[in-house]
Amino acid sequence: MYLARGRGTGYGVYLTTKRIIGIKRKWTRLLFLPIDAGLFLFVIFGTFKFHLDLDPLIGLLFVFLLPAVDYANRRTTSWLGGRILNRADRDIPQQLSRRWDFHAQRAEILYIETIRVSEKKQTFEIFFNDPKRKPITIKISGIEQYSILTRLLEKFSRIEPAVMLRQF
Repeated sequence: MYLARGRGTGYGVYLTTKRIIGIKRKWTRLLFLPIDAGLFLFVIFGTFKFHLDLDPLIGLLFVFLLPAVDYANRRTTSWLGGRILNRADRDIPQQLSRRWDFHAQRAEILYIETIRVSEKKQTFEIFFNDPKRKPITIKISGIEQYSILTRLLEKFSRIEPAVMLRQF
């Protein structure tokens, strides 16, 4: 499944009968770092090159190119990241041996909320009994991943002691 937390690429969520575990996959972010850096440097260099040497108006166009480059970068990361992560997810014990981003015991969870914004944008949030603990939000890319995760969360929520699952 391709999941994300923040802007980073790749995120693993593991459900057991007693807890939920979240693990960041940092190596996938490192895979896209050269692409991100190259695009950013291209825009910055183009802005200064055209602004200082040639035509200042063309230099300003490069500044407006940044949102388009960012959008293309996000789409590519989502598309390519899902393909890479699905192939790399075979060894679950190795992934669980990595440093956990979070873990939540069933008794700590107040409720879980899944939100389907559109076909391509879904999230799920974990809210805790302790008001001092911030909710955890995880982005889901793709309707297939959303339906798989929703089914897993439904099964997780039915195990005693039950956890409320809210779906929107």
